[in-house]
Amino acid sequence: MAKLVKIAVYIVYVIIVALVLSEVSLRILGFYSVSKEELIEYNEILGWSFISNKTAINTELEWKVDYRINEDGLRERSNIKKKTDNLYRILILGDSFTEGVGIRQNKRFSYLTETLCNEKSSGKIEVINGGVRGYNLTQYYILFRTLYKKYEPNLVIIAADGGDLDVMSDCTWFGAVKYYRPYYNLENGHLVLKGIPVPEPDRHMCKNDKLEVFKKYLRYSILYCFLRTVSSRNVFLKKTFELLHLKKDPTSVL
Repeated sequence: MAKLVKIAVYIVYVIIVALVLSEVSLRILGFYSVSKEELIEYNEILGWSFISNKTAINTELEWKVDYRINEDGLRERSNIKKKTDNLYRILILGDSFTEGVGIRQNKRFSYLTETLCNEKSSGKIEVINGGVRGYNLTQYYILFRTLYKKYEPNLVIIAADGGDLDVMSDCTWFGAVKYYRPYYNLENGHLVLKGIPVPEPDRHMCKNDKLEVFKKYLRYSILYCFLRTVSSRNVFLKKTFELLHLKKDPTSVL
């Protein structure tokens, strides 16, 4: 009996490793369930941006949500009207956390903030989500200058995390594609904007790039599979995964 258990465990282990390696290999080669490149495109000023008027269903391992990009390249309602005197408008700029990767549009904190504010206020409050995956402070500023005249926000909120503060970063990765972005250099004590027009994305990784991407996906994939397996038997981890929305909700809809 013990021997059969060992054989079963070994088979499961081999299957998991094979699946992880297959997933990593496919991602390095640029294959996705729904590729991130289907939602973003090259932008010579910002580096990348959402494809205007794009509608797609973004499917990954743990979510299936619809994306509706408006005419201004934001994951936000379409045909945003000119601001009136009785409207208080808030513009939130941020990265993937603000965008709401893997979250339905009406479950993002920007939408919930607008709903809550209008419940508590006698006036009309509108919150516009300007989050775009991978953006940092440099791109926030450029995007703000683009949107300010049209939206005329009363308040602008920057929802940045630690990595977004690096204004000297000139690139980032989306899967196997290297996207460049504008950046700042420190010259004579002043920050000087560089890198515009931004080079087009690099889809041909060198050996060192491939190795780094491979190590990143291998590290996170193994850790993820291990935690998912353990969480099925550990009550604390199971609840943690549910709170973090890392487990599918069978009742969820698009």
